[in-house]
Amino acid sequence: MKLIFCPGCEDIRKIHFELTYCFCRSSWGKYEQDGDHAIYGGEAIPVAIGNRSFTSAIRASRTGGPRRKEGIPFKAWIVPTRSPTFKKSG
Repeated sequence: MKLIFCPGCEDIRKIHFELTYCFCRSSWGKYEQDGDHAIYGGEAIPVAIGNRSFTSAIRASRTGGPRRKEGIPFKAWIVPTRSPTFKKSG
């Protein structure tokens, strides 16, 4: 799952095929037609959540899996600037 984080307003948004903006509109992103590649711009910092890791954490939370005081962790990361699937526009 691809998201953008705006350091200005500290909003985080999941991107879609339509242009997605943060709350203050200084960061944006969208999926390209193939659905695998995305572009972002403005002040946006690209973020990714591991889909399998996230759905496993959801399943664990629903089935009484291992729990921690702070919740069930899942894999997420800041996307590197030279990503083949998430590119800065401009």
